Amino acid sequence: MKYLLGKKFKVYPGHGKEYRDNYDEIDWSDAPPVPKRSQHIVRNAVRCLLCNDVIESHYRHDFVACQCGSVCVDGGTSYLKRSGEPDKYEDLSEYEDD
Repeated sequence: MKYLLGKKFKVYPGHGKEYRDNYDEIDWSDAPPVPKRSQHIVRNAVRCLLCNDVIESHYRHDFVACQCGSVCVDGGTSYLKRSGEPDKYEDLSEYEDD
C-alpha cells in the first residue's frame, strides 16, 4: 500500500514506473488500426473468435462485451478501443474518407 494525501491506495503491477521504463519495448504491432486523419470511423465492431459473437459500439463510451466476455469494444464513431487478446478477435471496423 502507498499513501497519497493521507489516504491508502493500491499500486497494481504494470502501472507507473515499471510501465514507463518498458514503454519502448512493448510490441504495438497487434494493436488495432488507427484511422488516418482524413478518415472517420463509420463502424466500430469486432468478431470474437471464441464465441463467434459480433459486437459493435454505436456511440462514444458505449462499452460492449461479447457473450463469453473475452473481447470488448468502446468508442462508437469517436475512437477505437479494444479490450482482450488481439488473437481472440477479428476487427470489422469500417472507415470513410472525409
